Amino acid sequence: MLTTLSPYSEHLTTVVQKFGGHILVALPATYLTMVAPQIEELPGAAHRRLRIFTRMPLHSIPVALAPYTMPYDKRFDGIGAPYQGTQGDFAQRALLHFVERILLAEPRGRHETHAEAVDAFLASLRAPPIPNRRRLSDREVIGLIHRHWDTVSGQSSRMLRFLRDDLNVACEQGRFRDLFRAAKDERRASI
Repeated sequence: MLTTLSPYSEHLTTVVQKFGGHILVALPATYLTMVAPQIEELPGAAHRRLRIFTRMPLHSIPVALAPYTMPYDKRFDGIGAPYQGTQGDFAQRALLHFVERILLAEPRGRHETHAEAVDAFLASLRAPPIPNRRRLSDREVIGLIHRHWDTVSGQSSRMLRFLRDDLNVACEQGRFRDLFRAAKDERRASI
């Protein structure tokens, strides 16, 4: 573990004991999975101070941490929701909402009270519709990137939005990054 290898690190328990107040943890599922064992080792009093924000489904969160995980879900990204963004920044956006709207209203609230406030906020929102996009092969996506290169001025972020929103093509962000790089390399090689 990094905390044992780095001379500059402190164990989470040590840090938590130095400071009072809520412990706000905003992490994507992969990182939460990685640090969950350390968080679970915290003393019981520290658990009650925890508020966890993630897109990880509640059934995948360790049982000891589930009560302290705020119930933000896909409705948070619904049509007209005030804190819209990407899936990659979901945890941070949920944390921002929590701090601005819930924690300020209930600074001494228990985790149950905070979770109820999140549920009440989400009750007014609807989950966004799931788009039904076409699935294409890597070669087909690279062909579209070449064909529409000038349309987006060769900008990868605009290209991904163009593929998804204008051409209705399904392409996961990591896959797109690799395909865009391949198309860019092909364009350089043809010059």
